[in-house]
Amino acid sequence: MNNNNAEVIRGLVRPILTMVFGIAFILGVFARLIEPIWLAYLTVGIFVFWFGDRAFKNLGFMLKGQLPVTTPEVTETSQPQPAITQPAPTEETNPVELVPELDLASFHEAVFKDVGPRYTEVNPCTIFYEARDKGVVTKVGHISQAIDYWNYLVGLAGEAFHYIWGYSLDEAIQHAGEPGCPTCTTCAAGTDIDSKARRAGMAYYAILLDLRRTLEKQQDLYQLAQSGIDWKAKLAPQQQTLYSLGGLAEEILRTSR
Repeated sequence: MNNNNAEVIRGLVRPILTMVFGIAFILGVFARLIEPIWLAYLTVGIFVFWFGDRAFKNLGFMLKGQLPVTTPEVTETSQPQPAITQPAPTEETNPVELVPELDLASFHEAVFKDVGPRYTEVNPCTIFYEARDKGVVTKVGHISQAIDYWNYLVGLAGEAFHYIWGYSLDEAIQHAGEPGCPTCTTCAAGTDIDSKARRAGMAYYAILLDLRRTLEKQQDLYQLAQSGIDWKAKLAPQQQTLYSLGGLAEEILRTSR
């Protein structure tokens, strides 16, 4: 049986059944087998039989417009989106402090420029004094700058000592018991370097004290750098200079114990 024949038979079922039930109901009423009230029930049943499915379809369309219907969102592309990966957390690192180095070449050039007009004579002693004076007024930002300066100043002090004595400090100590020295053949021998320096003259003794003091302050500055003491908190702003930091290093260490 093809589809056309099935549709024809399906369309005849409802009219035939309606006629059969209608005739049977009428005969039953006339034969007094059925109460007349059932005629109303039959009428309602016929309406439901014929038009019920259409009414239910219309009611479904009405309810469909009132109830919210969720529909899946349609994306522009059907291709899967790549997964977003969160960047791996990075460990916090402390910022590295960049310490500007002391430009000793420029500093020494400035010393040579000013030593002549200030002292009227240029020699290792006046160069040492001018470098010391410039260190007093030159600001320091980091203790390493002061260490570079004091290493430089010790070198100048050693050259100034050799200029006066004709010896290095170690050689002068070795020959302290001998009369004379390369620059003073008439000076008397001493029991130690101090006594010989006093006998040789003021210039000899003064440069000996300057060299000793410079070496001592250099060592104090080394100890201060190793201690980790906040030296800026110990010094007034006007004292935070290349020379003053080394000159006051021993005092900072003593008051911080």
